[in-house]
Amino acid sequence: MRMFVRLLACVKRMSENWFFASRNQFFKTLSSCLLFSLASSGAAESRIPAGNLTTAGSSFEIPTRIKACSVFDELRVASRIVAKESFEARSVFMSTIDSFQVVKGQSVKKGQLLVTTQTSSLEKMRSIYADYVSLFTGQLKTASNARTIAEARRDRIKGLADKGIVAVSELEQAENAAVIAKQVEERVKREREFMQKNIETFDLQIKQSNFYSEIDGVVTDLIVDPKSLSGNLIVMPGAMVVKVDRPGIYRAEAQLLDTQVHGIKAGMKASVTLPDGSQFSGKVVFVSLLPMVPNLAQDPYASPLPDKMAAAVIYYKAIIDFERTGAILPPGLLAEVSIVKDEYKAKACLPWNAIEVSEGKAFIRVFEDGKGWQQIPITVGRRGRYYAEVMTPIAANAIIKSKIW
Repeated sequence: MRMFVRLLACVKRMSENWFFASRNQFFKTLSSCLLFSLASSGAAESRIPAGNLTTAGSSFEIPTRIKACSVFDELRVASRIVAKESFEARSVFMSTIDSFQVVKGQSVKKGQLLVTTQTSSLEKMRSIYADYVSLFTGQLKTASNARTIAEARRDRIKGLADKGIVAVSELEQAENAAVIAKQVEERVKREREFMQKNIETFDLQIKQSNFYSEIDGVVTDLIVDPKSLSGNLIVMPGAMVVKVDRPGIYRAEAQLLDTQVHGIKAGMKASVTLPDGSQFSGKVVFVSLLPMVPNLAQDPYASPLPDKMAAAVIYYKAIIDFERTGAILPPGLLAEVSIVKDEYKAKACLPWNAIEVSEGKAFIRVFEDGKGWQQIPITVGRRGRYYAEVMTPIAANAIIKSKIW
């Protein structure tokens, strides 16, 4: 019965402190509560008073033991999360939105229609230029025939002039007429080609007026909420209309200061912790060699401008890739990135919540049979995020008090 009471009290306190730990930490600590409750029953019941393992103020005391662990030298920074593969449908020409065929969060296939635009004005202009093409085609045929006749007359008169039958002045008139006929033909031809190019431009605009997805993915952003669209929406060239992200592989783009980037290399292990506490393993795939200055150019990752270096914040870009299945992550999600710079295998470790510090000295509380909880000073070696190496010899089976805050 006492074992059940201990376990129930442990789970109750942990549920109250859920926001202090990740899911993995929760289940590990829950397992510790169960093991301790079992160990506290029977023979252990006479050695460990139940009152020594209860709530204490705003913390809850649970048992732990010395164990081997990996102590990581890691760098932790906040980073924005983006999909590794995404497609942004951008307007090439100024156009007017007709209708949205998708909504945010909808799954789409490659080649699927996303947005349609109004093309009536483009089609009307194309029709006008097509009429000009037909007109100049007829004029070109007439000019070509006139050039052929003028050149034939010039050749005939040249033969007669060589025999002295006609005057040289008549030959000159025939040659000038042939030159003029050729110039007229070339001018009409150029006019026709100009109109034809305009038709091709309108054909391209009509073709690119509607937006299609180039990847399989999920719609994560729209230029405007379709429900709030009223009237005509004119889109300027270069504007992003729809964004589609492919779920599965994401990347965190971290900005490291010059004091943080030292020792960070591509290939290093990393982990990404999302706001909901879920954690994913990844690795560093890119670290910029040159410093970057944001907001000094249209490209946020452009090389720094010398005359503005002093007033700007210098940083280095690091990209961390990781995999995550399930629902698509919203673009721009802020997460914590941990980059492992070094890993040290320690034989004796304790979680930080088992180590107490007073007046600059570290100590732990160990339960001794017949004496209760005893304060024992320790020397802390390498320090990690969750665990610290203990240099002081501690028995492997020693029961050590730790807390959940």
